[in-house]
Parts: sequence; C-alpha cells; structure tokens
Amino acid sequence: MSSKSVANRKGFSLLEILVVLVVLGILLGISGFFLSGYLRQQRLNEATRFFGETLRRVAETATGESQGYEVTLSGSTISWQPSLGSGTVKSQTLPNGVTLTSPVTTFNFTGRGILEGAGHRFTVSLSDRDRAVYLAPTGAVMYP
Repeated sequence: MSSKSVANRKGFSLLEILVVLVVLGILLGISGFFLSGYLRQQRLNEATRFFGETLRRVAETATGESQGYEVTLSGSTISWQPSLGSGTVKSQTLPNGVTLTSPVTTFNFTGRGILEGAGHRFTVSLSDRDRAVYLAPTGAVMYP
C-alpha cells in the first residue's frame, strides 16, 4: 500500500469503533450503578420534605382556625382532623413508596400550632436508606 492511499483513507476501522463502544459501555455501567443510588436518595429526600411540609401545613391550619388538630400516622399515610372530631378527616400518602416509623402514632397540635407534649422523632425509610424528621414542641420541623 502506498503512503498516498493511506493518507486518503477516510473514516474509522471496525476495531477502533469496537474499542470506543466497549469503553462507553463500561462507563455507562459504572455511572448507572451510582445513578440508581442517587435516584433512591433523591426519592427519599422528596418524601421526607413532603412529610415535613404536611406537618407544617397541619400546624398552620390549626393556627389559622384556632382549633386543635389530631394527627395520626399509619404506614405511609398521615391523617389529620380537628381534635373535637367536628371536621372532616384529611390525609396524604407519602410519595415514592416510603414507609414512616415512629414510637408515636397519634399526636395533637393546639389551636396555636404548638405540639402538645414533647417533641417527636420520625424515620422515613426507602429500601436501605433512612432519613430522620424531628417535630419540636414548638411545631417546628427539623431534618437532623
């Protein structure tokens, strides 16, 4: 083969294309492994924020109506109703299939949006990951 025909050659050889595809496959496999863990963590964070915002909304509703509210937790569902039982029960299911665990399943907000009794610690779980949520006696929600 003359040097002129090698210089005029255009494109890539099959071997070069295969090497690039193998390297890309390895990189995609590695990134997919890390991406799945990242996505699980993001789903857990979303559900944790959703739970905290729901607790804040119940406290704000209690303050706005100057009426106590009873909150009940069951699995991945949070329900609330006026303490006197005179209103409708409202509920929310936590997103992404997370579960909620706590030593306390029922607690009350006063008509001023303050938690009755001591603060509570909740655990939001998704497969092998957990996030803690702390509800302070003042009604503040914290993510330690």
